[in-house]
Amino acid sequence: MTKTLLFVHGTGVRGPAYAVTCALIERQIKKFELNVKLESCLWGDTAGAKLNAGGKSIPDYAEARGPAALPDDDQAALWSLLLQDPAFELRLLAELPAPPRMRVPNQRDPAEALLEQFVLLRHSDALNTLLADLNLTLGFDDAGEARSLDQLIDSLTTSTGYQQCRTCGLAGSLQHQGALARAVVASVQRAALDSGSPVLDRAGRDELVDEVKDMLGSGARGIGALLAAPLRGLALNLTTSHVRRQRGALTDSAFPAAGDILLYQARGQGIRDFIGRRIDQLKAKEVIILAHSLGGIACVELLAQHTPGHVKRLVTFGSQAPFFHELGALVTIEPGDSLPAHFPSWSNFYDLNDPLSYIASKVFSGDVSDYRVESGESFPASHSAYLHSTPFWQQLKALLHDA
Repeated sequence: MTKTLLFVHGTGVRGPAYAVTCALIERQIKKFELNVKLESCLWGDTAGAKLNAGGKSIPDYAEARGPAALPDDDQAALWSLLLQDPAFELRLLAELPAPPRMRVPNQRDPAEALLEQFVLLRHSDALNTLLADLNLTLGFDDAGEARSLDQLIDSLTTSTGYQQCRTCGLAGSLQHQGALARAVVASVQRAALDSGSPVLDRAGRDELVDEVKDMLGSGARGIGALLAAPLRGLALNLTTSHVRRQRGALTDSAFPAAGDILLYQARGQGIRDFIGRRIDQLKAKEVIILAHSLGGIACVELLAQHTPGHVKRLVTFGSQAPFFHELGALVTIEPGDSLPAHFPSWSNFYDLNDPLSYIASKVFSGDVSDYRVESGESFPASHSAYLHSTPFWQQLKALLHDA
């Protein structure tokens, strides 16, 4: 019997982002030599939440986007800010005191050379290949077409932070070089988040920053003491000042996720039925279900009702099913009840940086095990970084071997 990995996505995911995620999973299946065939279960387009009145209930719907949560260390603080404004570090550099820039006779200005290299990234085959190898999307336009690297770089070069920093005292310095590299990677991470695609974990993100630095001529690693001190306060101030005027696009980015949860709580049977039909279509295969976030809740409830004999294992990551059970908020499992005897082996992955992930084995009895992943990312990036984590895939390979 063919062994099949059925991927059930989580909240807020729709067609284009799901395709990107499946491409990433296919890449990881090949990289880690998993003996499985990937099958899709895209319930979001058919059974997911929609703004049925076109957003008429939302004040100032057309206005801009909202910020991320405040992190707890300097590196995470910087990346939280960069996910909101990829040019933020450039603006901060432009405001820092620095010695006057000195031009060496007969030598090219370092700032001019650095910015020229940066603009050349617009059509960099090396960077395009690297992003493709990592299955990183740059987002999608209104027609569902993938955005290009030159659009991303153009957006940065027209930003206030880029323009301010190009003539500041630190222009052309290693700090400037590092800030430009992080601006590129932050733009990529933000595009992935906005489109509902997985983002890199901390290790993968930092490796990509170093690759971009090399394309700009190498540079110093880390954010440096010069920037570390003010970041937490700046993160808090930025968060506080932007929420109100950014409500419209915050709704656009958040409502599919929040809406899916609300819809599931009110009318979750439609989502469970969709997943159940997809499982039934794979009867000739040995199925391992890989479910993220709300997809994990739906699969736990569905399999508690009935587990087809060809479903051999459930794997969840970033799922709220244990928390919902502790609250008594699962529809098909009574508070305090054990999992039924027919329920398959369940492996649950969580990340302490992901506040939407929970521990299953302490609230569910039966063949349930938990595995901790450390993405190193702050929320919300941590909620989708599992699929880029090497330890996640190494553990999953062992589980699939035993299924």
